[in-house]
Amino acid sequence: MSNDRELMRHHVTAPPAMWQGTVWEVYEPLDQGGLPPLLYRRAIAAVSDGGRWTFSESGSRFPFEVAQAYELRRKRDRFNRELLYKYLAHFGLRPFSDDFYKPSGSQPAIVLERTRRRPEPATQYSLEEVVNGVPWKPDAT
Repeated sequence: MSNDRELMRHHVTAPPAMWQGTVWEVYEPLDQGGLPPLLYRRAIAAVSDGGRWTFSESGSRFPFEVAQAYELRRKRDRFNRELLYKYLAHFGLRPFSDDFYKPSGSQPAIVLERTRRRPEPATQYSLEEVVNGVPWKPDAT
């Protein structure tokens, strides 16, 4: 996988949260193995869905994956925080370490700036105005 063409998304819910989970998704262009329609390369999730744990995986496994973990009896243990950290490290990512975000000579800081203004908020109407059709009249704005 070339670093300039891949996208990755991950999520770990903090333990005190009601619905915990660990999710990892890797996306790639179609010509490099991404699966339509979202161009997933790989997706793994162990989440508490309404109080019941579910485990799912799709796409081609990476060689570094600890596949035997996916067979553990408890679904919550099949893909946990520690496993996610190991997988991200294979891509040179340490997003849960403060040092990962410090700029350096090899990793300069990048400033993102919004150049367009947000659209104006939608006009708000009272219930009475809606009942009287005000939003649909030509001079409503």
